[in-house]
Amino acid sequence: MLLSGPLISLIPGGPKAGRERIERQADFNERANLLAVTQVFSRLRFPSPKLLEILGGSKIMAESPLIRELVAEELQNVLLEVLEERFQTVSSDLAEQVRAVTRAKKLKTLIRKASVSRDLEAFRDFLLTQ
Repeated sequence: MLLSGPLISLIPGGPKAGRERIERQADFNERANLLAVTQVFSRLRFPSPKLLEILGGSKIMAESPLIRELVAEELQNVLLEVLEERFQTVSSDLAEQVRAVTRAKKLKTLIRKASVSRDLEAFRDFLLTQ
């Protein structure tokens, strides 16, 4: 049985043994998320930056589908806030189109464009051409 990520700091041998166990026993598709969650929970208990390195560093966090999803959701929210602030209302279909964008780089580009677009239609046209 695989010990779940958040409990890894309780394993004999500490975080390094926990990382090795995740890498050895976890399904390939679950590793990044388990290591990312382990980093979060371990950092709550042990604030040492060295712990982050032992558990794979910031690269592991960036590779985690869970973390990427959370970052995308936050960027989507920022984009919608910028659009609402500049143009007062955002239609539900435009909000749906924004929510369909999940790549952080593209969302950052859209945020920059939203801040300088002359109107909502110009922004929508840009979004549809991306």
